[in-house]
Amino acid sequence: MSQGRKLGKLLGLVCLSLAVLSLPGGNASAALQDSKRNVLVIVADDFGVDQLQRYVDHFGNILDAAGHRIDAPDTPNIDRLADAGVSFENVWSSPVCSASRAGLLTGTYSVHNSIFDVVLKDTPGMSTSMITIAEALSATKGYHSALFGKWHLGTNLPTDQGFEVFKGAMDAALDDYYMWEKRESVHRYDSVLHKVLVGDWTIPKPTSKSNDNYATFVNVDDASSWILDQTGSWMAVVAFNAPHLTTTKILDGQDPPTDGVCVGTGETMDEAVIYPAMIECMDAYIGELLERIHDKLSKTTIIFVGDNGTDSTMTSFQAFKGLHGKESVYEGGVAVPMIIADGNAYIGSGTGSGAGKVVSPGRWSNALVQLVDLYDTILEIATVGGASSYNSADSYSLVPVLNQTTDVVRTYSYTEIIKNGQTQIAARNSNYKLIHQNDGSCELYNLSSDRWEEGDPLTFSKVVGPGGSVSVPYSMQQLLLGKMNTTLGLSLTCN
Repeated sequence: MSQGRKLGKLLGLVCLSLAVLSLPGGNASAALQDSKRNVLVIVADDFGVDQLQRYVDHFGNILDAAGHRIDAPDTPNIDRLADAGVSFENVWSSPVCSASRAGLLTGTYSVHNSIFDVVLKDTPGMSTSMITIAEALSATKGYHSALFGKWHLGTNLPTDQGFEVFKGAMDAALDDYYMWEKRESVHRYDSVLHKVLVGDWTIPKPTSKSNDNYATFVNVDDASSWILDQTGSWMAVVAFNAPHLTTTKILDGQDPPTDGVCVGTGETMDEAVIYPAMIECMDAYIGELLERIHDKLSKTTIIFVGDNGTDSTMTSFQAFKGLHGKESVYEGGVAVPMIIADGNAYIGSGTGSGAGKVVSPGRWSNALVQLVDLYDTILEIATVGGASSYNSADSYSLVPVLNQTTDVVRTYSYTEIIKNGQTQIAARNSNYKLIHQNDGSCELYNLSSDRWEEGDPLTFSKVVGPGGSVSVPYSMQQLLLGKMNTTLGLSLTCN
């Protein structure tokens, strides 16, 4: 992060504190609040493009071992969001959840936020010097922000990073979705008591199984209660642990409940049965959440996204298995679904107004997108199109795509991972993708003809043709290698 952004964080938070304390009851004027859109971000864990039938059908070449199109779980509520918004077909995340979450919340690549892999339990994780979208929104526009569900960015709490409320799980995965340790923290100004409330506590694991403790339900219950209490502009992040499955444990602690919203399988050991049921339960509770906050949706932009690709043991798509799945920069590790929906369209009231409106909902966009782009997108939606000193150099707003003025917001995408001392980097443009391996070797793919890297990498040796021209693969390799070096500030070469 630049020194300017660090200084901006300090000054912004100071100004915010003074502004809040000077307002009657700690609230901004009703007129100002009424001009803004709310933002709801829904994150699914370990959820690649192979897990949404809408994406499977759109691409047409996500196939099982027998060569048949994958039959993905039933997700009518996510599909309804797609009908009310834009589905993005070229979205990259980071290969693992901590790095993706850091990128989403700060609008920065791993090389700029120092989260390259999963954050280990009981370690600090993401530095509090990073500016999160919650801090930017509260400092510049007086938004209230809360995060529910999975954090996985270290012992520094969300409430240390601009969120007023956090209720959820701190670490990577839940071995048991019914019996899990819940963390709650608060750091907000109370307009009744006229003081800042700060608190942090842990709710121990329940000693018996209850449907009311199923994590997906708890996340929705907490989020909907908080949202309904808001009288001003707000942003809520609902980061489900689902459908992340821990296969080393007895699976009856992850099988969804049969509770009137979800239908459990009764299975205790077969992850191939439980995993899709967890997705369908998550979808059902997304519908429950949106139904509960129905009256808030006319002023709300809703974002649904996967945090990284599907675990290779959970996918039926052969191209995403083995070393090409989660924890890699291959498409199986970083290609995720993302839908940005207009709350007005979702409830059947036309489309909204301002920067968050979606023109011609129900369409697809082939724009290149990186998860970090949600940072500037949310900031522009919140500022009603105005520029902000908190914009990130790595992030590009998708508002022009929502407004259907362009499908080009960035010319290349970038992602990376450092795991067990091994570095893997990828960059792509509209057609070509270059992967730089730890040993200095490179792989080049033409994604327009080999979308899921199922064929052999292209040969990109320098071949000089008539008039000194070079082959397209070689020129693409040089172009994308240059993008990597610009992003990293290095001088990588391909062996």
